[in-house]
Amino acid sequence: MRNFLIIFISLIIISCSNISLTTEPIVINTISNGDVLTKGDVFSISFIKTDDSITIDPYLANIKIVPVYKDRSVDDVKEINIEVDIERTPEPVFEITDDFEDGLYELFVDVYDKEDIVANYNSEFVVYSGELTGVITSLYPSKDLYTDSVLIVESDIFFDKEIDPYLVWYNDDEVFTEGYYSDGLDKIVWDTEDKIGFIDLKLELFPYKLSSNKVRSENFVDISFVVNPLSNTLYSESILQNYSKALFFNGNYIDEINKDLNIHLNNKLIPKVFNSNYGMLINKETGFSTNDSIFPMDENENSLSFSLIFDFLPLGDSDGLLVESRDDLLDFKLFVENGEIICSYLGKEDLNTTVVGSIVKEKLLKVVISFIKNDAGYKMFFYYNGALAGTSNWVIPVKEDGNISDIREFSLGSNNDQVGFEAIIENFCIYYKDNEGRNNLYSNNIGDLISDSGEYQLLEGFNTLYSPVELVGDCTLDGEIISLKDGAYLDYRDVLPTESDYILKINSIHKNSYIIVLYGDDDFKELDLEGESVISKTGNQLFVNDKPVTDLDFTQYSNFKIVAREFLELDYITVESLGVLIEEEN
Repeated sequence: MRNFLIIFISLIIISCSNISLTTEPIVINTISNGDVLTKGDVFSISFIKTDDSITIDPYLANIKIVPVYKDRSVDDVKEINIEVDIERTPEPVFEITDDFEDGLYELFVDVYDKEDIVANYNSEFVVYSGELTGVITSLYPSKDLYTDSVLIVESDIFFDKEIDPYLVWYNDDEVFTEGYYSDGLDKIVWDTEDKIGFIDLKLELFPYKLSSNKVRSENFVDISFVVNPLSNTLYSESILQNYSKALFFNGNYIDEINKDLNIHLNNKLIPKVFNSNYGMLINKETGFSTNDSIFPMDENENSLSFSLIFDFLPLGDSDGLLVESRDDLLDFKLFVENGEIICSYLGKEDLNTTVVGSIVKEKLLKVVISFIKNDAGYKMFFYYNGALAGTSNWVIPVKEDGNISDIREFSLGSNNDQVGFEAIIENFCIYYKDNEGRNNLYSNNIGDLISDSGEYQLLEGFNTLYSPVELVGDCTLDGEIISLKDGAYLDYRDVLPTESDYILKINSIHKNSYIIVLYGDDDFKELDLEGESVISKTGNQLFVNDKPVTDLDFTQYSNFKIVAREFLELDYITVESLGVLIEEEN
């Protein structure tokens, strides 16, 4: 079958750990459970008499090594049986030769006095000469965790194809999951439960599964991180100041604004990663609900304008619920039907619907719905990945004091009445206040729409209730576009790059005429434009809609004004720096 060399010498050469088992009156020292040997390694077995061995005369040891095959019949298993005269050879040494097969083996040792067994020992060891290493590659969420949250740990395991490594995960020396690599145990979910403080997780690697679950491996990788109490905050005030609700789904359904929010789970917390997109899973059976309102109010309980921001990655094809907010008077839903994202909102009389966009499976989608408060209810703007998808008016019931009826519940995914759509949800936020503390809308839809591959000096959408720049003259904002009457203008300063090429885009809704004034410290240039226009600078040449401005003595203008003629409506303005330095003339 194979060569197994037995060397009967008193010198012990051991390349693995030893264990002592006292079975009176003989002590047997040899390899322990889980030891891993490679080709060329040796191990010994020693027999030491104790003071209690006076009444016996041990003379013979029967040593048996049995291959442990998981996929072969008993008839195929060939044992190695050796008898050793322990008086002449008290410490036999064994070598694993080159033709000894990789695998799991059991060692049995019986010591005899005449016909009686006076001492015995058995252990399980591994012969493996191949590769088995690991590295922990990812932790989701990457930030520190809160208590009562779940996280995902991903690892890469490198090994020879002939084996299916057995992986055991520990926390504080307690096993919390284990199994074969082929069963996906290189990626695990761990629940923080009520733990707080520094946490150590360890992954121990075994070439083969041992019979004992108490054996520890010296081949391991580990990772440390912090679990925070809910009294801590993981986000700065500058991040949270704009929101009345901020759920980032970092292994939980915690609202960073109101951590005491009463969450009712449908099913359980299920974190999910797909193509590096991380969040919580909702599906037809999984989601959560809470007895709270998504509609922000001021200190006098007057309803405010706001934007609902929802980032999610679709995984499924079936119809299902994404978001619902409701009470006995109002019902607002965002759901998927026949591959379309639909918003429905029950008004004073009728149920209204708006198609926001289409489901693109396994691609991160962003839906923003801005609600501008008015006397009748809300004016609504719907954005799909930054692009305006539609507008509507929501005429809703009003209480006698002039306030909109309180919303008492909202849910994401499956709830008691409806199945959820299958998706990874990444963010659900209610934006209601700008950095100046004014009630305002989420205004970065243009940033969501335009590729982030460029370097932009200015991304100016007008999805706001307050102008971000100086307005002069008769100008109005409706939350989507800015309207300027004859002679009114916008004044942008220090936004045009002076040391690189750039592209200035002005998106006008209609083909109305207007003037753009480029100016610096002591010079200016007026350009007559209409409709959508592109002004670009390449080297020392200025272009308008790809046509060179021939009568311009080049000057580095850093400012510009847009002046309306008669009437002008603007959707957005961008300035992209091309990163190409201008060569100065000698």
